[in-house]
Parts: sequence; structure tokens; C-alpha cells
Amino acid sequence: MWIILPRSTGFLVNNMKRNFLLCILTLFSLVFASCEYKASPSSSSSSIHENTFYRINPQISLDGENADIYSISNDGESFKKEYQYTLNLYEPYTDFEEVALFYLAFHTTPMNYFENEGNGKELAQAYGREGRLWKSYHQGDYQGSNSYTESLGTFCEYRGEYLELDIDIDGVYSPTSRGAGRLVIVVEGITDYGEGIPVIYYTEDHYDRFSEFYNYPGGWGTPFGGTKTMAQIFGTRESAETIKI
Repeated sequence: MWIILPRSTGFLVNNMKRNFLLCILTLFSLVFASCEYKASPSSSSSSIHENTFYRINPQISLDGENADIYSISNDGESFKKEYQYTLNLYEPYTDFEEVALFYLAFHTTPMNYFENEGNGKELAQAYGREGRLWKSYHQGDYQGSNSYTESLGTFCEYRGEYLELDIDIDGVYSPTSRGAGRLVIVVEGITDYGEGIPVIYYTEDHYDRFSEFYNYPGGWGTPFGGTKTMAQIFGTRESAETIKI
């Protein structure tokens, strides 16, 4: 059914159109402002799924046995650090963030991690519930599902070494049923940050997605695709700004 409006309604219709457009523009401005606020470093949270947009160089042990760990915050004017806890070389760790901080501090895995070679699985099982496995690879060792190394950035070393450390994400981990959680450590680092500075990534779905660790509690980047296929869904890795504090 057609409705024919008299000419006298033209002014009213034009006003309605103009008001509608103004409402759309106002709504768009509000949405854009909200997105812009979320992108601000000062609005970051400790969630692994939110990018904090800045990183620091690793917090290392000063005496070889203990490492004080500090959180980093931004009050809108400056970055500040606050003491959180101390890691000890001779203690076991299983939490993915604590394991990452431990490696950065001591350049080795916690005592409850055993290399997945030879009798490594037996040793991890004998250790008990906290027994975990790790393994060393070099870029190019694997193709297919392990081609994720190409998504992590440019390794500083040709065929550079990287480690995979098992992480329990569902509470039922065992050395014979390892689950999908991993920390991946590029031992000599990537060109974005300089040689000799390890870079760590976390995946909880067996390399489909990664989050880069920015070296302090809660400092995790936005998840990105680990393969070309996943990158089409989750995007690619973005380098973070390194701050001095």
C-alpha cells in the first residue's frame, strides 16, 4: 500500500530526517569515544584478554636465588611499580604467569619442570601433582600445527631456540595427558626488543591463539592468531612499547 503525503508535510519530513541523522552521528561519537577510552594505557586491566599496550624489560634476580616481582600501573601522568611477591629459585611453580616470571628472573624452568626427553615423563610423574614437562625446539623443526613460530615475531637468531612449557588449565594435567596450555619462550628474543631478551607467549588452546607477556603481573597482550588461518579470525601480533621504570 502506498501512502502519498501532501506537499505541506515536506518541511516536517526534512526535519525528521535531519534529527535522525543527528541521532546517528551522536551515537557514533559516543561509541568511538568509548573505544578510544578502552585503548588508553591508563584503563588497562589485569585480564589476559586486554592489551596493556606497554611492556617492561624482564624483572631479574639480583642474588641468583630470589626475585622481587613488581606490578606496573599508569596513573595517567607516570608509570609506577608496586611490590607484589618474591619468587624463589628452589620453589615449584605451576601458575602460568608465575612460571613466566620465574623463567625471566632466573633463565631456567622451575624445579618441578622436567625435560620431555628420556625418562622425563617418569620424573615428572614421580614428583607428584606439580610435576610438569618442557621441551626445546628450534624454529623450522616442525611444520603444520607447529608453524606458529612465524606468528611470534622475527627471531633474533636464525633457527632460534624456543621452549614449550606445559601449563595446567583445567586441573587434570598429567605428564601423559598434558592438555592444551603452554608457555612458549623465544630464548634469545625477537628483533622488536633486542637480542638476548627472552620473549614469552601463552596459549590455552594449543597454539591457535597467543598472548604476549609484557613481563609484569597482569601484563598480557591482546590474543592473536598462531597460524595464518587463525590470524584471519583473531588478527596478528602487534609489538608493544617498552617503558623504563
